Amino acid sequence: MTYEKIFSEVKKQFSKADVKKLTADFAFQFNITGEGEGIFYAAYKNGVLSVEPYDYKDRDAVFTADGSTFTAIASGKLDAMEAIGAGKLYVDGNYELAQQLLLLIPAKKTAAKKAPAKKPAAKKAAPVKKAPVKKAAPAVKAPEAKVTEAKAPAKKTAEKAPVKATTVAETKPVPKKAEKK
Repeated sequence: MTYEKIFSEVKKQFSKADVKKLTADFAFQFNITGEGEGIFYAAYKNGVLSVEPYDYKDRDAVFTADGSTFTAIASGKLDAMEAIGAGKLYVDGNYELAQQLLLLIPAKKTAAKKAPAKKPAAKKAAPVKKAPVKKAAPAVKAPEAKVTEAKAPAKKTAEKAPVKATTVAETKPVPKKAEKK
């Protein structure tokens, strides 16, 4: 891709931007690396956005990337923040003003799948008949296993003396503790 093609594509996309969203004046320089190497700028002053193929000396931020990254960002196919995170786009300068660039580009477009072309309606299939539902046979109880207990010989226990019941009168009163004054 040539510099002229990259520049014209980015300029075309920026010209579609809604500059009413912009909140501050800025000047950004874009350094294209690799194939189509070159420099251009975008400046927003007094409500007018200019995109020109020149170096801008009094700039707020410099964006550096290859041409395909700039065109993908400008067209909305690549998110600028994702490009920074992936190391495809580098920003040098005032980051707060650099975020104004996000207002110049459309939101990232997702690859929309084309709906398949409508085919002529096929003949309707015959309705599916439901198979008759069979009732389950009644549950049969399994015979219970007989458990026989082995009887252990009876143990002799010592007889205990009967426990004498006591009444309240027979119990001893509990002395009260002296209270401190």
